[in-house]
Amino acid sequence: MKMATYPVLNCEKEEEEPVSNLAEPLVEVTPPTNAFLVRQPVFDKDMEVYAYDLLYGQREQGGSADNVESSQVMLNAFLDIGIETISEDSFSIVKVTKDFVEGKLPLPFPPHNVFLELPDDVFKPDMSLEPLEKLRVKGFKLACANVDSLADIEGVLAHVDLLRLDFSAWTKEQLALSIPQLLSYSAKLLVININTQDDFSYCLDLGVELYQGRFISEPVVVSGNTLKPNRMSLLSVLKELEDPDCDISVLEDLISQDVTLSYKILRIINSAFYGFRRKIDSVKQAVVSLGLTVIRDWFIIISLTNIDDKPQSLMFQTLQRARMMQLLADVMGVNKDTGFTVGLFSSIDAIMDQPMEAVLKALPLSHEITEALMEREGVFGELLNIVVHYEEGDWKYINSIGFETSELSTYYFESMLWTRELFEQIKND
Repeated sequence: MKMATYPVLNCEKEEEEPVSNLAEPLVEVTPPTNAFLVRQPVFDKDMEVYAYDLLYGQREQGGSADNVESSQVMLNAFLDIGIETISEDSFSIVKVTKDFVEGKLPLPFPPHNVFLELPDDVFKPDMSLEPLEKLRVKGFKLACANVDSLADIEGVLAHVDLLRLDFSAWTKEQLALSIPQLLSYSAKLLVININTQDDFSYCLDLGVELYQGRFISEPVVVSGNTLKPNRMSLLSVLKELEDPDCDISVLEDLISQDVTLSYKILRIINSAFYGFRRKIDSVKQAVVSLGLTVIRDWFIIISLTNIDDKPQSLMFQTLQRARMMQLLADVMGVNKDTGFTVGLFSSIDAIMDQPMEAVLKALPLSHEITEALMEREGVFGELLNIVVHYEEGDWKYINSIGFETSELSTYYFESMLWTRELFEQIKND
């Protein structure tokens, strides 16, 4: 599939055609010029986003990475972009340095909806709790993490609002003994590095409130490799749309059979996203006006975002990843539409609840795309690696590649804003 590029909102144009080529950012945004910044979702028990963990780092300057999370890096990361832009209506979790805890530096964001994660070096046997209480009086919520045992933080548990535990650093037996004790405090419990659905179920049974990890993008493989009816239908449609010989009449029939889909596509086409002077009032007219590729792409995107039993955040991440892949591919001088497709299908196993290999066997994707998705090989496999490592806040890996810090930050935030606007167009019925 070749993914068509979508135009700028509210664009002015003389010709009655949608703008192609690389879209400009939907909102003016100035990412930090010498800092990486990424958000990672924190989920509640219902798989809704409760907060965003905001991770930041900087380009290494020829030496140690000890200063990656310095006070100056944090200031650079949050001064140019408001925290509301990043986290929207959710809480934010930000790791702060000792200078901020002790009041030596002002915090670069308002206190509401912010958890300040305390640095490890503030926890001492004779530590004063006065700085912590001053922050709470100002309206900040406090979080602590990286504890090896409950004894390390028992003295401050009554003064924090969020406790982060690393699932990979504790045995299940230790968690089973400790979590009931921790739940007796008022602090919310967040367990990170939950990377499988089994891990999630285990912690859910123990009463854990908040979760973070790759489990959200992992498939729940059902026995016998059977697909749920809605997945089977979607896979059939995807297979038809990926067929190079798919013609306009077949596509019209597919869209017209679904009233909701037809309605959404016509709404999008008649919105400022395209800015046609005349109203497009039929699927056939839409196909003629925009072309087979653009309509096919919208069909796939809307279909993916309407799977009701998958978290919206998974679909958001998928589309944001696809957009960032498209931007990076264009910079690298390779096919940006193929880049988008690789990003779009990078979570198809989680969406379909099937192994990636099984899903790709059913789709007539090119060898180049399949190689990137299965083996992370080829230029698109390398680009997918860059995007995934950036999403995970793996600054060591990011520092080992050739992109400038400001470039990756710009592409990440442009992709986030583009996807946010895309969701508004799709969901605004």
